[in-house]
Amino acid sequence: MKKVFVLPHLGLGDMFTCNGLFRYLRTKYDIVKIVILKRNLKNAQEIFSDDEGIHFYPIGEDGEISETFGCKREIFEQKTKDYDKIIKIGLHEHGKDICNVLGEIVLNEKFFDMPFSFYKDACVSYNNFWKYFYIPTLKKAEELYNLLYKHKIKKYIFVHNTASTGIVFPTKYVEKKYNINKNEILFINPCITMYDKNDPYYELSKKFTKHSLISYKVIIKNANKIFVTDSSFMCMAINLEIETPECYILSRPYGHGQTCLKKGATHMGLKNAHIWSDKYIFNDEIKRQIFTEVDITKS
Repeated sequence: MKKVFVLPHLGLGDMFTCNGLFRYLRTKYDIVKIVILKRNLKNAQEIFSDDEGIHFYPIGEDGEISETFGCKREIFEQKTKDYDKIIKIGLHEHGKDICNVLGEIVLNEKFFDMPFSFYKDACVSYNNFWKYFYIPTLKKAEELYNLLYKHKIKKYIFVHNTASTGIVFPTKYVEKKYNINKNEILFINPCITMYDKNDPYYELSKKFTKHSLISYKVIIKNANKIFVTDSSFMCMAINLEIETPECYILSRPYGHGQTCLKKGATHMGLKNAHIWSDKYIFNDEIKRQIFTEVDITKS
């Protein structure tokens, strides 16, 4: 039985950006063991619930396993000695290369090449980011979508506007910029209701909050417009076969590696289309939507 041990970045969004990588590795190995933060374990298990060969190594923090974050080499080697191959990616592979003498991360081109730099680190083709991406459709995902039919909702907007730093953009920003009235079309936000108690959609909107991440798969795929900040929801959404072309990323001011590159990507004339560029094998055969980046600091 062939086994590979993978130490990726440990954000929940990384379970989506590395989804194609992990699933590709399963075509080569019987067991793919992935390091995961304990707080993200439940969501990760759902993301890969269709594959019994993908296992997890839960930890409390990076320093328990990563040399970049202080784990001793001999401890790492002991924990991984029974595997045929070890793959470290991102900061865990290049940590010393992108940190200055004070230990601060230097946001250079290697860092901003995410998520495709992860595939390069693993010596895996970029196109596997698209080709092998898959998340199962949970029963809860179908139930949430059917809830729209039950309440005779034909059009709705998916909005995810929060991150670990708090609210990135307010509801009013979207309403004003895109001439939308939230009381005329349902806004679905997975984290919080975007309505006040006296608003007509208040009670209904609450039914769509606080579910597991991939429970929103079908909701996102069929929304009339999508607005996300740079988060785990963005990482999932960009690789779904979404119906609407009206997809937008409203990033946090400092960017998050996937956007704000201004590197002259040529696909469809977009200056900052990092993920959707020809370099990363995005073409007409890829059934994904290009997300337009919105600079919220200029509005």
